[in-house]
Amino acid sequence: LGALLDLNEDDSYRTRMQAWVDSKQIVRTYPLLGAGANSFRMVHPQSRSESTSARMTHAENEYVQLVTDFGLFGAALFGVILMCMLRRIGTGLLLRDRDVDVSILAAAGVLTVIGAHAVVDFALHIPLYAVTAAILVGLAHGATPDPPEHKDSVVNGGRVILPSALILALSLGVVLTWGRLQHLDSSGHIKRAGCAKLCRALRWAPTSPQVWQRLGERALREKDLDTRLFAETCLTQAGTYDPKDYTLWYDIGMARLSLGDRQGARQAQKHVQSLKDWYWQEDLELY
Repeated sequence: LGALLDLNEDDSYRTRMQAWVDSKQIVRTYPLLGAGANSFRMVHPQSRSESTSARMTHAENEYVQLVTDFGLFGAALFGVILMCMLRRIGTGLLLRDRDVDVSILAAAGVLTVIGAHAVVDFALHIPLYAVTAAILVGLAHGATPDPPEHKDSVVNGGRVILPSALILALSLGVVLTWGRLQHLDSSGHIKRAGCAKLCRALRWAPTSPQVWQRLGERALREKDLDTRLFAETCLTQAGTYDPKDYTLWYDIGMARLSLGDRQGARQAQKHVQSLKDWYWQEDLELY
C-alpha cells in the first residue's frame, strides 16, 4: 500500500506498465483474432521497446492478454459469455424466495477478487487458481433456478446430455495430449532439452527466440565447421525475433568472431552498443 503513493519508483509497476504499452503493437499486428493462446512470450520480444535480456511470458494483465491472444473478436466473445453468466446468477438472485445460497456469495467474492487481481497479474493462467474459480462459479450457476420461461424448454430436468458429452470428450482429449505438449515452450525444459527436442519445439513455435538461441548454443559446442555455421544461423534467427536482447546480440557477435567473421562481429557489436552504449567496451580490441 505504501508503494501506491509513488508508483513510478516501483520496479514491479514499471515492468507491468511497459508490458502493457508494448502490447499495443501486438494488437496492431494481430487486431481481429489475436496472436493465439499463450503466444505473448513469442510475439512480445519483436514488439518491445525496452533493451533488456529478460523475456516476459505474459502481459501481467489478463485484460491486455485477452486482447493480444484472441484479438478484438475474442475479447468481445468473452464479454458476451461473461455477461450471460452474470445475468444467469443475477436472475437467480431475483427469483429466490429464501436466503441466498452460500455458493452464490462465494462466486461473487471470487469474481470480485479475480477482476481486481487480473489488472496487475496473470493468475488465471495458473491451473489451480483457474480450476478453483471455475468450480465456485459453476456451483453458483447450478444453485440458481431456471427462469420460468426456460423450464419447459430444458431437456431431462435441466440436464442437456449431448453438450455435456461433447465437453467431456474434448476434456479427455486435452488431458491425453497435454503431457506431450506442455513443456515445449517452458523455459526450464528448453534449457535442458537436446537438439532433437529443440527442433520439435521449433516446429510448434517457430518464432520462439529462446528455442533458436538454445539450439544455436548447443550446436556451437560442436567442432564440425558446418554445425558451427548452423549455430551462428540459429543465433542470428533468435536475434531477428528478439532484436532488443543485448546479451543475445553479444553472443551472436562472439559466435561470428569464433568463426572468423570479423565484419559480422562488428555489425553485432554496433547493434549491442546501439542498445546499451556502456556494454562491450572491454572487447573493442578484439575487432
